Amino acid sequence: SCFWPAHVPDQLNHSPDWTSKCASAQKDWRKLDL
Repeated sequence: SCFWPAHVPDQLNHSPDWTSKCASAQKDWRKLDL
């Protein structure tokens, strides 16, 4: 599952790969149009 840790900015700074995967996952879900 993918969630956006808006309350944990450090996570964004330390794990750019993770955020990229998360963003990609969100876009993929939108493509499925669930």
